[in-house]
Formats: sequence, C-alpha cells, structure tokens
Amino acid sequence: MCGDLVRDGTTTNTIPERLSKCDKKECNTDMEYGMHEDWDYYQECDHRVRNKGLYTADQKMKEHATSTRQNNNANRRGYECAEERDYYPYWHPTPWRDIVVFTNDVKRCDYYQ
Repeated sequence: MCGDLVRDGTTTNTIPERLSKCDKKECNTDMEYGMHEDWDYYQECDHRVRNKGLYTADQKMKEHATSTRQNNNANRRGYECAEERDYYPYWHPTPWRDIVVFTNDVKRCDYYQ
C-alpha cells in the first residue's frame, strides 16, 4: 500500500481506535503512531462480518473480520484487518497489491499475471 500517510511512528504504542485520543482528533495524520492501513479502512473491517467459510479450528470466534483463529479475541496492534492478514488471498476487495508471487509450476504464471 502506498500513500503519504503510510509511515513508521515515533512510538511503539498502538494507534488509538478512538479519534479523541489522537492529535487534533485525527489519527490518520497523528505522526506519533505508525500506520499502514488508515482508520476508515480499519472501521470497514471492524464492521464487516467475518467470512464464516474460513477455517477456524476449535476457536470461538467473534463476529467481525478483526477476529481470526490466530487472533480470536481481536487484539490489535494497529489499524490492521486481521482476517485480510491471516487468509490469503483475501475474499474482500483490498488496497494491497502483490509485488511478487513465487511458484514452482511455470504453468501458473499466466494465472498470476
């Protein structure tokens, strides 16, 4: 993902979910925190019902895409859509683009292009 607001932060603290806790009540531009996905994108993920067809093992899952079998209590470290991170390729539209795909079968190259 590219953009003027993608950045490393000056702290390792998690970027707040409540906008009132950020500088000027705007977490997307609060340079204290690192950010790869913005607040709006995270809110879409947090309100999206998770894909219930994905493998969850024996985990008790929450209802939204922020909960996965690796992160079933939906802890967060930033504005990251956990379901998108843990299940590739992701079933929902995403701003992320692959820069490389490795395969040991050259017949798959046309598919990936």
